[in-house]
Order: sequence, then C-alpha cells, then structure tokens
Amino acid sequence: MKKEWITDIPTSFVIEQQDKKNAYAAAHLAIAASGTIALELADAKLPMLITYKVSPHIGMDCASIGTNALFLHD
Repeated sequence: MKKEWITDIPTSFVIEQQDKKNAYAAAHLAIAASGTIALELADAKLPMLITYKVSPHIGMDCASIGTNALFLHD
C-alpha cells in the first residue's frame, strides 16, 4: 500500500544551489527530513513539516509525556 501511494506523487530532484532557491521560492510548503535542510527552509521562510525517524521506545516516551506528534511505523 505504501509503495502505490508514493508512486502517485510527482517528484523531481534538484541538484544545483540556485535550483534549490528557485524551488523554495516556487513552493507553498515543504516536507523534509531533519537536518541542514530545515535551516535552509527556515531561511527561505517556507512553511515546513520536518520528519524524524526514531525507535518505537523513544516514540512511546514522547507520547507518554504528552508530546503532540504523529507516529507512523511499518
């Protein structure tokens, strides 16, 4: 099911620095993995959803202290 859903999303890859800046300017929002990209998107003032991959134990710990997060797993 995951694979079919992902293949329905149009994708392209940006390699050049100027291409990235143009992509940020043209986008309405971004979904990204945590890291340097989050800083670049913040600098571009682009709304974003940052994703993290954590172990189930850490996910349960976050949920138990009331962290408002969505946990997806295989």
